[in-house]
Amino acid sequence: MSARNVVIPNKISQIATAIEGFDSFSLENKLSPQIVYAGELALEEILTNVINYAFPAPGDHLIQVAFEIENEELIFRISDDGVPFDPTLAPEPKLDLDLSDRQIGGLGIHLVRSMMDEMSHHRINQQNQLVLRKKLK
Repeated sequence: MSARNVVIPNKISQIATAIEGFDSFSLENKLSPQIVYAGELALEEILTNVINYAFPAPGDHLIQVAFEIENEELIFRISDDGVPFDPTLAPEPKLDLDLSDRQIGGLGIHLVRSMMDEMSHHRINQQNQLVLRKKLK
Protein backbone atom coordinates (compact mmCIF):
# COMPACT_ATOMS: atom_id res chain seq x y z
CA MET A 1 0.00 0.00 0.00
CA SER A 2 1.21 3.45 -0.92
CA ALA A 3 -0.18 6.57 0.78
CA ARG A 4 0.35 10.31 1.06
CA ASN A 5 -1.41 13.14 2.94
CA VAL A 6 -1.69 16.79 2.01
CA VAL A 7 -3.27 19.47 4.20
CA ILE A 8 -4.34 22.76 2.64
CA PRO A 9 -6.04 25.88 3.96
CA ASN A 10 -9.51 26.74 2.63
CA LYS A 11 -8.22 28.99 -0.15
CA ILE A 12 -8.83 28.42 -3.87
CA SER A 13 -5.18 29.17 -4.60
CA GLN A 14 -4.21 26.13 -2.50
CA ILE A 15 -6.00 23.60 -4.72
CA ALA A 16 -2.86 23.59 -6.87
CA THR A 17 -0.87 22.40 -3.83
CA ALA A 18 -3.16 19.39 -3.41
CA ILE A 19 -2.99 18.58 -7.13
CA GLU A 20 0.82 18.86 -7.09
CA GLY A 21 0.88 16.40 -4.19
CA PHE A 22 -1.35 14.03 -6.16
CA ASP A 23 0.79 14.40 -9.29
CA SER A 24 3.93 13.54 -7.32
CA PHE A 25 2.13 10.55 -5.78
CA SER A 26 0.96 9.50 -9.27
CA LEU A 27 4.50 9.59 -10.66
CA GLU A 28 5.87 7.55 -7.76
CA ASN A 29 3.15 4.95 -8.30
CA LYS A 30 3.31 5.00 -12.12
CA LEU A 31 -0.39 5.74 -12.55
CA SER A 32 -1.71 5.89 -16.11
CA PRO A 33 -2.46 9.28 -17.71
CA GLN A 34 -6.19 8.40 -17.72
CA ILE A 35 -6.19 7.73 -13.97
CA VAL A 36 -4.19 10.91 -13.29
CA TYR A 37 -6.59 12.99 -15.40
CA ALA A 38 -9.65 11.57 -13.62
CA GLY A 39 -8.02 12.08 -10.22
CA GLU A 40 -6.96 15.66 -10.91
CA LEU A 41 -10.40 16.60 -12.23
CA ALA A 42 -12.24 14.99 -9.31
CA LEU A 43 -9.89 16.56 -6.79
CA GLU A 44 -10.26 20.03 -8.30
CA GLU A 45 -14.07 19.79 -8.40
CA ILE A 46 -14.43 18.50 -4.83
CA LEU A 47 -11.93 20.95 -3.31
CA THR A 48 -13.53 23.87 -5.17
CA ASN A 49 -16.92 22.90 -3.74
CA VAL A 50 -15.55 22.48 -0.22
CA ILE A 51 -13.75 25.84 -0.29
CA ASN A 52 -16.67 27.73 -1.85
CA TYR A 53 -19.56 26.22 0.12
CA ALA A 54 -18.45 24.40 3.30
CA PHE A 55 -17.41 27.50 5.23
CA PRO A 56 -20.13 30.18 5.14
CA ALA A 57 -18.52 32.30 7.88
CA PRO A 58 -15.10 33.87 7.29
CA GLY A 59 -12.21 32.11 8.94
CA ASP A 60 -9.35 29.75 8.39
CA HIS A 61 -9.97 26.02 8.08
CA LEU A 62 -7.85 23.09 7.03
CA ILE A 63 -8.81 20.47 4.46
CA GLN A 64 -7.10 17.12 4.66
CA VAL A 65 -6.56 15.13 1.48
CA ALA A 66 -5.15 11.61 1.54
CA PHE A 67 -4.23 9.58 -1.54
CA GLU A 68 -3.62 5.88 -1.32
CA ILE A 69 -3.48 2.79 -3.44
CA GLU A 70 -4.97 -0.34 -2.00
CA ASN A 71 -6.26 -3.51 -3.69
CA GLU A 72 -5.75 -2.09 -7.21
CA GLU A 73 -7.73 1.06 -6.38
CA LEU A 74 -6.79 4.71 -6.11
CA ILE A 75 -8.53 6.12 -3.03
CA PHE A 76 -9.00 9.78 -2.13
CA ARG A 77 -10.07 10.67 1.42
CA ILE A 78 -11.07 14.31 1.78
CA SER A 79 -11.96 15.68 5.23
CA ASP A 80 -13.16 19.11 6.29
CA ASP A 81 -14.84 20.69 9.31
CA GLY A 82 -17.35 22.62 7.21
CA VAL A 83 -21.13 22.50 7.28
CA PRO A 84 -22.55 19.00 6.86
CA PHE A 85 -22.96 18.12 3.19
CA ASP A 86 -23.27 14.71 1.58
CA PRO A 87 -22.60 15.00 -2.17
CA THR A 88 -23.80 11.43 -2.69
CA LEU A 89 -27.34 12.72 -1.98
CA ALA A 90 -27.14 15.54 -4.55
CA PRO A 91 -29.68 15.01 -7.32
CA GLU A 92 -28.49 14.17 -10.80
CA PRO A 93 -28.63 17.22 -13.08
CA LYS A 94 -31.29 17.14 -15.79
CA LEU A 95 -28.97 17.13 -18.77
CA ASP A 96 -31.82 16.64 -21.23
CA LEU A 97 -33.26 20.11 -20.50
CA ASP A 98 -32.34 23.20 -22.51
CA LEU A 99 -29.49 25.14 -20.94
CA SER A 100 -31.82 28.00 -20.04
CA ASP A 101 -34.13 25.60 -18.17
CA ARG A 102 -31.45 23.86 -16.08
CA GLN A 103 -30.80 24.63 -12.44
CA ILE A 104 -27.43 26.18 -11.67
CA GLY A 105 -24.97 23.82 -9.98
CA GLY A 106 -24.63 20.08 -9.67
CA LEU A 107 -22.50 19.50 -12.74
CA GLY A 108 -19.26 19.21 -10.76
CA ILE A 109 -20.61 16.45 -8.56
CA HIS A 110 -22.05 14.74 -11.65
CA LEU A 111 -18.63 14.93 -13.27
CA VAL A 112 -16.94 13.41 -10.20
CA ARG A 113 -19.50 10.59 -10.14
CA SER A 114 -18.80 9.85 -13.79
CA MET A 115 -14.99 9.94 -13.38
CA MET A 116 -14.79 7.84 -10.21
CA ASP A 117 -16.02 4.29 -9.61
CA GLU A 118 -17.37 4.97 -6.14
CA MET A 119 -18.17 7.93 -3.91
CA SER A 120 -19.18 7.70 -0.25
CA HIS A 121 -19.64 10.23 2.54
CA HIS A 122 -19.66 10.03 6.33
CA ARG A 123 -20.01 12.71 8.99
CA ILE A 124 -17.70 11.80 11.86
CA ASN A 125 -16.65 14.05 14.78
CA GLN A 126 -18.02 17.20 13.13
CA GLN A 127 -16.09 16.38 9.93
CA ASN A 128 -17.28 15.69 6.40
CA GLN A 129 -15.37 12.68 5.18
CA LEU A 130 -15.65 11.99 1.48
CA VAL A 131 -14.09 8.88 -0.05
CA LEU A 132 -13.58 8.55 -3.80
CA ARG A 133 -12.40 5.30 -5.40
CA LYS A 134 -11.07 4.61 -8.90
CA LYS A 135 -10.12 1.13 -10.09
CA LEU A 136 -6.62 1.02 -11.54
CA LYS A 137 -7.42 -1.82 -13.95
